[in-house]
Amino acid sequence: MNTSNLHKMTITMLALATALPLAAATAPGPQAKQEEQPKTTALPDGLEVMKKSIEASGGAAVLEKHESTMLTGTLAIPAAGIMNAELKVCAKAPDMFYTEMTLPGLGKFLKGYDGKVGWSIDPVQGARLIEGKELVELQFEANYFKDLYPEKTYSSVKNLGVKNLDGTSCYMLEMTRKVGGTIYGWFDTTKFHPVQIKTPNVTEQGEFTALTTLSDWKTVDGQTMPMKLDSEAMGMKQVVQFKDVTFNKVEKSVFDLPAAIKVMVDAKKDKAKD
Repeated sequence: MNTSNLHKMTITMLALATALPLAAATAPGPQAKQEEQPKTTALPDGLEVMKKSIEASGGAAVLEKHESTMLTGTLAIPAAGIMNAELKVCAKAPDMFYTEMTLPGLGKFLKGYDGKVGWSIDPVQGARLIEGKELVELQFEANYFKDLYPEKTYSSVKNLGVKNLDGTSCYMLEMTRKVGGTIYGWFDTTKFHPVQIKTPNVTEQGEFTALTTLSDWKTVDGQTMPMKLDSEAMGMKQVVQFKDVTFNKVEKSVFDLPAAIKVMVDAKKDKAKD
């Protein structure tokens, strides 16, 4: 792989790293070997599986009382020489999002959405507004309760059958999003936790799919969630390992637009008036 391609893919993986934590309850990674299982009983409806997954995560009442989340941990992209980048992700209902990655020798990679404006700032590409399909993806991920109300998020949820993922029996769901695009999820037939997710992703570098395996489940304040996300996209692997999770302590000011982004927003408004 030449240096320019590695650089481009590294930036893409960093963009992916900002999206995965928000999808942690239903997220993608290296695809395990899948084997068909004999059908002995009628399959449960796809939405039924997702609702059982909500119960397995602590139940709707618990998830509803959590109106903000902060996750801290580390990010590793071995092929790019990134092993212990610091990662912080903040999300707040109904649709605010902020992530901060600190890479040794490079600096901070920031990305956010305040409910109206999507943006990113990093030492490689500078400050920019997120628009088009990339903004649609960011808005989807920033929807804090999207997994709690699947009937509002997806136009259809189909159970495609039972598959075996490295010894774990899973229901394979095809989830068609109302905003466009399809997510495939493999849910444990016994515990109903998502084991693996395949998702569409859009970055400034282009569109791609990612696979993520979810593991290291932990219960915090009644909510059970994966603390480790092993992902793969375009032949590159990344690992997100969360260390701490806190709920209902994220201030709204965390999502305020940075000064450089405010200047760009104002310039865009002025241009629209011309």
